[in-house]
Amino acid sequence: MKTTQGFTLLELIIVIIIVGVLASIALPKLFSVVEGSRAAEALAAISSIRSSMERCYLMSNGTYFGCQINTYAPTNDSLDIENPEKSPGAHFRYLVTSGAPFTRNDYVIISIRNAVDGGTHQGKMINFGLGARARVNADQVSYTLEYVGDDKIYWDASDIYKGLIPKSN
Repeated sequence: MKTTQGFTLLELIIVIIIVGVLASIALPKLFSVVEGSRAAEALAAISSIRSSMERCYLMSNGTYFGCQINTYAPTNDSLDIENPEKSPGAHFRYLVTSGAPFTRNDYVIISIRNAVDGGTHQGKMINFGLGARARVNADQVSYTLEYVGDDKIYWDASDIYKGLIPKSN
């Protein structure tokens, strides 16, 4: 009588199927946690930019006009912080709009997710506005600037980040 040790092909296939099912359940959660940590990076950078905007407001005799991060000529930045998108490994790029097209002391900070190849990642942005809104459009790629003029704080984000941003007041 011959005795063999080992697993049959059927047993190996069943184990592979079980591992595949478990991976298909766990990986989406892992990816959402990773994307959530990247959103936290954007929220921290927006907070720093907001603080810098307030300091610029005070130094500019009560106006936000001209307070912005110039991504093309870093030496001309009117904010007292370095552009967060210049940080090594940054996952977002940031745009600050103040003054025009608005008529009051309002501003909007727009953060757009970078892609791996250095471009922009379609459909991933987090926007902050003081007295103005930057609404993410239905296509999840573009945004619309909207003057509100009520000195309230507005947050908007692509669907993937909706549960991660603070509530507007």
